[in-house]
Amino acid sequence: MMSTHKKLIGGAIATVLAFSSLSCVSSALATPLEEAGIKAVIPAVRHFSADDGQPWKLSKETKIVAPSDLKDDANKLALDLAIKGKIKPTVEIDGEADADDIVLRVDPELKDVPRDDGYQIVSTKDRLTVTGKSADGAFWGEQTVVQSVASSGGVQAGTVRDWADVSERSFHQDMARKFYSKNYLLNLIHQLSYRKINTLQLHFSENEGFRLESKKHPEIMSSDGYISQSELAEILAEAKKYHIEVIPALDMPGHMKQVLSQHADLRLEPRYIGSNNEEHLRGLDFSKPEAEKFVKELIDEFAPLFPDTNKWHLGADEYVNFTQAGQKYPAAVERIKAKLGQDKEFVDGFVSFINDMATYVKDKYHKTDVRVWNDAFYRSDVAQKVELNKDLTIDYWTNWDRPMTSVQDFVDRGFKLVNFNDAYMYFVLGEAAGYKYPTVERVYLGQRNDSVDGGFHAGRFPGLAQGRGPQAFPQEKPVLGKDTTYPTWLRGASFAIWSDIARALTEEQVADKSKGPYTAFADRVWYSGDKRTIKEFTNAMAAVGDAPEIPANIDQIVVGTQSDLVSPQSGTAVKPGMAVTVTGQIKNTSNQTFPIDAKVTSTFLETAAGDVPVKVLDNDGKPVMSEGKNVALASEGATAEASSVEVAKFDASKAIDGDASNADSRWSSVGKKDGESITVTFKEATDLVKLRLAWEGAYATKYTVSYAHPDGSTTVDKFAFTRESNKNAVWAEHSIDQKRVTAITITGNERSLPDYGISLFEIEAYSAGGPLKVAPAKLNNTGKLTWNGSLEPSQSISFAWDATIAKDADKKASVELTSTAEYVLKPAQPSVATLDFIVDRKPQVPDTHDEKPVPPVDPQPEPAPQPEPAPQPEPAPQPEPPARPHVDWLPLVPGINLDPVYSDSGMIEKALADESVKLDGQYTVERGENVKVTFAGLEKNAQARVYLYSEPTKIGDVTASDSGSAEFDVKTTDAPLGTHYVVATSNVAGMHQPSSIVRITVVESRTDGHGQLPNQNQVTSQHTQVLAKTGSSLTFVGVISVTLLGFGMAMILLRRRYES
Repeated sequence: MMSTHKKLIGGAIATVLAFSSLSCVSSALATPLEEAGIKAVIPAVRHFSADDGQPWKLSKETKIVAPSDLKDDANKLALDLAIKGKIKPTVEIDGEADADDIVLRVDPELKDVPRDDGYQIVSTKDRLTVTGKSADGAFWGEQTVVQSVASSGGVQAGTVRDWADVSERSFHQDMARKFYSKNYLLNLIHQLSYRKINTLQLHFSENEGFRLESKKHPEIMSSDGYISQSELAEILAEAKKYHIEVIPALDMPGHMKQVLSQHADLRLEPRYIGSNNEEHLRGLDFSKPEAEKFVKELIDEFAPLFPDTNKWHLGADEYVNFTQAGQKYPAAVERIKAKLGQDKEFVDGFVSFINDMATYVKDKYHKTDVRVWNDAFYRSDVAQKVELNKDLTIDYWTNWDRPMTSVQDFVDRGFKLVNFNDAYMYFVLGEAAGYKYPTVERVYLGQRNDSVDGGFHAGRFPGLAQGRGPQAFPQEKPVLGKDTTYPTWLRGASFAIWSDIARALTEEQVADKSKGPYTAFADRVWYSGDKRTIKEFTNAMAAVGDAPEIPANIDQIVVGTQSDLVSPQSGTAVKPGMAVTVTGQIKNTSNQTFPIDAKVTSTFLETAAGDVPVKVLDNDGKPVMSEGKNVALASEGATAEASSVEVAKFDASKAIDGDASNADSRWSSVGKKDGESITVTFKEATDLVKLRLAWEGAYATKYTVSYAHPDGSTTVDKFAFTRESNKNAVWAEHSIDQKRVTAITITGNERSLPDYGISLFEIEAYSAGGPLKVAPAKLNNTGKLTWNGSLEPSQSISFAWDATIAKDADKKASVELTSTAEYVLKPAQPSVATLDFIVDRKPQVPDTHDEKPVPPVDPQPEPAPQPEPAPQPEPAPQPEPPARPHVDWLPLVPGINLDPVYSDSGMIEKALADESVKLDGQYTVERGENVKVTFAGLEKNAQARVYLYSEPTKIGDVTASDSGSAEFDVKTTDAPLGTHYVVATSNVAGMHQPSSIVRITVVESRTDGHGQLPNQNQVTSQHTQVLAKTGSSLTFVGVISVTLLGFGMAMILLRRRYES
């Protein structure tokens, strides 16, 4: 747990930010968020009270603090912010908030927020608090935060109070007439949730298709694609995570042509066909006991698949012409009268059937909120005697036919309604039945696309037929800038996609074309008082963008690199001025392609600035080859033949014509048979590096690719593949390494659809185009190198550069290579490799003559003879410098390096910062007092030498115990305040000598308020943290003086150096 003060120290001081940089940050934070942030959120927030303070900004210090019951939402928020704000906060459950943090809370008693889906956001410079009246409310508040960060990086200072106009903000998806993939539905869920739409109604049964897997009645499923029950479970789990309720819609007794095509005996039996010649083909004869038994079997299978909703949609629309049904279906009428009474007619049997099914799904599966469409009930052109159950919800979509009853009539009868206004909210593929695609302007402004109409709102129902007036509650136009109270019988409103002409749009086009209209819908049903102009609204749409897309398999994504300094070996002996060549290598150990950031830093190495070539290697260390051209084209001289053809138009040549978009341009084998193949022969033998196959919905889940070579030999690759079960082309891409290939044969071993063969839109085979070229690394003249580029899994880069050991190199020159795979959703730890050169420069030995060492001389060509220089006078004697301790106090021992491990305290602090070493003790002492320090981890029972830093000055020796620990007394006399390090290093042979580091913080005589100094060796002490700040601040000073004495030693004057 960190206080705000400590966090500022840890974030600003410990990361060594200059004070001038901190001033820049503060200046940036003071900039107000004028045109974005809360002002750009969609739907608009209804109440925002701005404060004069600075805004809250997402920063690297931000964490999310939440209770345990909001843990999943907090983790999702962190990922959303990583995508939209480029920074991923950490999540802390039941923790304490610090500066810059986000706090998530739930308070059922939240004041001034009347609805359970409401929330409050309090934004200050130091904290952002999101309080929901429920978990749902907190989640919608989080969406507001994500959108504000997406457009501005933060949230304006002030308070948001927000809630929805109506409780149900729905999206109806007709997935029956047209197949929509699992990925389409998952993405739809993300987009809806981002816009605070909280309900998704899945219409999976229609005349044209049945799109959920049925294990009890597999014969009713559509052969051109359906959602499996396991896929449905994934979809529902995702919806639950995104706070969206999914309502199943199983239409009956109408709209059942697909199902009844396999159960013709359950259809209506007309006495005559009449003008509506398909009515009986799509209508279930509910009066037959076996028909009722059948639909109950469907309910029994599908209701348990939707455990997280109490809702169910029975359909009940567009069944028959009730005015003619008595004459057209006499057998059904006879059974109805026998069951309900002789005064009952066809319409009464229909209503009774709907009541019975609603009761069945309610009593058996706890679906207490059953829905039906409005058009068939209480019509003025038939005498309906059986009352519809009052606990049913009416989805009111139209009043195009004058006999349809009004909204007010349903309200007067005690029903609750959902507004499906087809005039505004129907997105009908192909613009069938006279509908026009809705637009942002039409939804936001109204039918006339101007402010006169006022646009849609939750209470604006479709008008009465033949222009008999509007149906709007509580008023026709939204009241801009004001809260509107809607009647309690209004559950909500819905947008609807109907797939009447399935081929009119691809699912991608449906997603793209409908997004703007349903975004405007989401705004109008959350807060109808949004008074932004259409330009301001569309600008806000652009500012917040689409929903963050979090990969479904994020838990399986591995992110990492491996850095390696290949040559020369660490420990290589060198001399100042010597030329060396360093080779580095970085491997992408991730299981996906990621950008890789690489950097090299050096000490005591000099380099020539310029570009360093970079090679890309495969997993075997061979150069990765770039793609050349696709040689599997008829236009390139390739030919194709197949083992079989389904029909003549799907012959083998269609797979090499270069067209993967035409549904008829594909090869298809005969059905119900494995082992079918297609062979492509190339114009000449070619080295291949990549194979791409565009599979149709009938594809091979397992297949082999055989490669023929000029010498008659054959090599084989085996592949597996899965894709969505629709008819669109989906590419399988395989990296290969095949030399001199004359032909390839693709053989399907297992098929995706048992009733079909396999089908390929296109085959592409790419020749080698030479070693893959990537951008060079950039090298400066101080040994710093940088590179950034993307690598595929298991690929590596290799690069080498020349350097010269600096002439002033003392004891050791070093190279450090750091690489990081960049993935904001799962930040990776850097991989670091180091290489040390041991500089062969004998230590300076002081003597009375003060001789200076002769620097090494670079080899030069033999110089031309020069005249003898004139004798120079002897230099005047210089005063002796003050005596200074040296590092060779101990007798020389073979194999033991007696030099200090660290060259200065800066090196110690760097090692502590990157956690390559740890601190074994921390002590706070008054100036002039003794302190007994304890070292740990030394060589057992071995002698160790003790150094004092800033610069290493030996202050004594110590012998470690049999546990590797040792105690040492240090006395301070007139020492400056601040932080100092004492290091003990064991005298053992080898390059790696066990060492122990302790920190001593010298303070003036001060107490903690209780007459005592802070506890010795207490790293987490508040006093110690403050003093550490004092010591670190001295890093901005250049030189400080400290005086410390080893036990019984004389005073030593020290100097602290810092190099940039």
